[in-house]
Amino acid sequence: MGVDPGDYFAPVPTVIAVWQTISVAGMERSMVVDEAMGALDTASRASGAAEPAMTPDGTTDRRVDDHRCALELRGVTKVFGSTVALRNVSLKFGVGTVHGLVGENGSGKSTLVKLVTGLHGPDAGAITSPMRADRVPSRRVSVGSVFQDGTLIDELTLEENIRLIATRTEGGAHKISGILKALRSYGIPVAGRRPVADLSNSVRRVAEIIAVASLETDILLFDEATSVLDERQVAVFDEIVRLATRRGACVIIVSHRLREVLATCDDISVLRDGQVVWAGASDQVDEPKLVEAMAGHEVAAFTKASRDAAGDDSATALTARGLSLGDAAFDVTVRRGEIVGIGGPAGHGQGELLRTLGGERCHSGASMLSISDRVVGSVPEASRAGAVIVSSDRRRESLFQGLSIRENYGLSLVGRIARRWWIVRAVEEARVRAHTREHGLAFGSIEQPAESLSGGNQQKLAIGRALVRSPAVLLVEAPTEGVDVRSRLDIYRRLEEAADSGVAVAFTSTDASELASLADRVLVMVDRRVVAELSGDELNETNIVRAFASAMKESGGGAERDPARRVSDAAKAGGLADWVRARLLWSRGVHRSEFATVAFLAAFLVLVWIYGTAQHSSFLSSHNVDGVSLVAAPIIFGAFAEFVVIMVGEIDISIAGMMGLVLVVLSFVPGQSWPVLLVLALLMGVAMGVINGLIVIGSGANAVIITIAMLSVYEGIGLYLRPSPAGSIATGAVSIGEAAVANIVVWTLVAVAIAIVADVAIRRSKWGLKLRAVGFDRDRAQRLGVVSVRVRLGAFALSGAFAGWAGFLLAAQTGTGDATVGSSYLLIAIAVPVIGGASLLGGRGTMIGCVMAGVILASIESVVSFANLPNGYYLVAVGVLTLLALAISLTRRRSGRRREYGEVQARTPGEA
Repeated sequence: MGVDPGDYFAPVPTVIAVWQTISVAGMERSMVVDEAMGALDTASRASGAAEPAMTPDGTTDRRVDDHRCALELRGVTKVFGSTVALRNVSLKFGVGTVHGLVGENGSGKSTLVKLVTGLHGPDAGAITSPMRADRVPSRRVSVGSVFQDGTLIDELTLEENIRLIATRTEGGAHKISGILKALRSYGIPVAGRRPVADLSNSVRRVAEIIAVASLETDILLFDEATSVLDERQVAVFDEIVRLATRRGACVIIVSHRLREVLATCDDISVLRDGQVVWAGASDQVDEPKLVEAMAGHEVAAFTKASRDAAGDDSATALTARGLSLGDAAFDVTVRRGEIVGIGGPAGHGQGELLRTLGGERCHSGASMLSISDRVVGSVPEASRAGAVIVSSDRRRESLFQGLSIRENYGLSLVGRIARRWWIVRAVEEARVRAHTREHGLAFGSIEQPAESLSGGNQQKLAIGRALVRSPAVLLVEAPTEGVDVRSRLDIYRRLEEAADSGVAVAFTSTDASELASLADRVLVMVDRRVVAELSGDELNETNIVRAFASAMKESGGGAERDPARRVSDAAKAGGLADWVRARLLWSRGVHRSEFATVAFLAAFLVLVWIYGTAQHSSFLSSHNVDGVSLVAAPIIFGAFAEFVVIMVGEIDISIAGMMGLVLVVLSFVPGQSWPVLLVLALLMGVAMGVINGLIVIGSGANAVIITIAMLSVYEGIGLYLRPSPAGSIATGAVSIGEAAVANIVVWTLVAVAIAIVADVAIRRSKWGLKLRAVGFDRDRAQRLGVVSVRVRLGAFALSGAFAGWAGFLLAAQTGTGDATVGSSYLLIAIAVPVIGGASLLGGRGTMIGCVMAGVILASIESVVSFANLPNGYYLVAVGVLTLLALAISLTRRRSGRRREYGEVQARTPGEA
């Protein structure tokens, strides 16, 4: 009988929770067919009886028999706290069919998606697959999924993302070359080291759809996969769905685009308040009936008001002249009381244009931007002139997710609800409640955080916040992306009411029907320029599509729009640095900024040596080189320890305490050989790293706070064991610690070798890819099949091993058990990785950078000694270099965010 590993940790509830988390997370992100969990009625199945799908009148019209059932949910219930997300849901999904799931935001669709993909488990009921249970019970059902907000990690290349996607299913690694070939066939660029952030949202989504479909899983689940796609790309999606159903896959589509659902799906199920309220064949229902089923009552349709937006020049609220986003210059005007739509194929500069109209890119785009008769040249100036922009990125730009509904509105109302510097709470609450009613928000309390609202209500809140500022110009990016039908209609009415009150409104959309339904005038963009302007009787869906299709046909889809060619040309233009980076074993796969950091550190190190030599001619003598490398060795290994946890987005303050405790323990065994002491140090370090990781992951608390506490624990234990310096380190350890080759300490050379091997592994191995993925975006990495709990715990364990190694080297240099020696490395352990180019946000950095930074600090310490400078100069240098590295890292992050709007197009079928 086996022993449950969790029993060993029974006294510590937190550790048990982590162990259980790791055990559950260790299963692949595909659903396991568990006969016990299913509890199927074998007698009913043997007789061939199947649970009928519901129809509008409650009769049985269409059935999914067991022999053609790919997936079955029976009485599934999921509860989060006091909220019942799903209640007794029973559904069947057929083999070779397309099943649509529709419902308003908050109806339970996303929860159902996470249950099917294995991200959550049901609290009651069963999820089974008769298709596998009847055929090969031991096999797992493979599920391929595309989530609403995407899964690709921006900082990784497309090929690296594909490799992570392929790990979702058994045998997926063997399909990577086929996936890459499929992407190339659709014109998606996969070559080069460019991150997917350089691709537009729509191209990223198409790439993810193609990649997931190419895995040929049993079940394909698309959650709002078409929300950012235009008509051409939706046609590609439909083609992929047809190919999947032909090979027998079950395709489940979650979408708010009801016309697409009706056109694509064989069966449709409607969720409302966590329950299935309607299910049947798509040919039994139309769009108005689906809307009524979703809302629970009849919903009034939206009819565009008839407005005369022609006006004269005095009615113009916004003017941009000589605007140039690409090769050609053009003018844009928006009049008061007018709604202007900006459309065209996805990723052709619509978002870029909208942000330029808001003042964001004035310095590089418009020769003259005027808002409310004021010439503006920046976002603050545009804001003061009355322009307000609502980004499509609700999480990072449109809302303060952690603040309450009241506080989000309050920030826009602060000038009207405050007396001098004090906010009048009663006035604030009254105004906020009035605005929530006006904007149709559905919520429990105005004190609940914005992040707890459904997508549709978050978008209403974002637009509502903009409207309460009484803008002269309202600029909205993708106002209804990922929003349910009723919320979409509410948003349409809010925008129309704003226009009726005299606000100039401009919005972007990839949906031609939305543009035709809401806008008074539509600007069609192709290749980052306006190619058509439609208004009046000519403004309809057909003409919008025809306008951009004709423009793209005339452009011929030449090489200048071929993404693979553009990426290739950009690589060639990289210069000598990129040529060298591509050919060095260490730097293959290293990001350009990381390579540049190492090159800068090498140049800076040379400058330090030149300055040191100028101070004293013996600075580069063999004796001093040996001394510098001796000082650098424990610094570098301590930096390695911090670097590993930084890569997964954590910080461990306790590294110095771990080093000191290892030194103290080694002083109690002076008779052992140095290999035994090194192994003991490594084991101690791993144990302490695992303890840190278990507490951080299990508690969910900030790693900095936890490891500060653990620093005190380790230092306290060290002082308890050695209240004052005592004991001795084995002579063999001291000798090996000072051993040198060519006047360089052996352990520094070992550190260089470790750094090179580790940097190659971080960028070329599966483990390294997962490490970076978790560091860049933990949630998306989890969706990509990475068990982030394991990766993070592994990082803490490896960090502890390096800390133990550093403690061994420190012991060899100290020669006695001094518990206070490790404290001098508290700042250095964090500063060195940062100086070496590691991002505190995680996912980026090099271990060779740690080596370079460690040698630089050791050299600076030597320079301070040779120049007879006060010891404080060394600490000042460490602080200044750390601040400089942080400033450079922050600058890169900002430039990366700006780069997201420099969109790259991908040719898909129908472009030319």
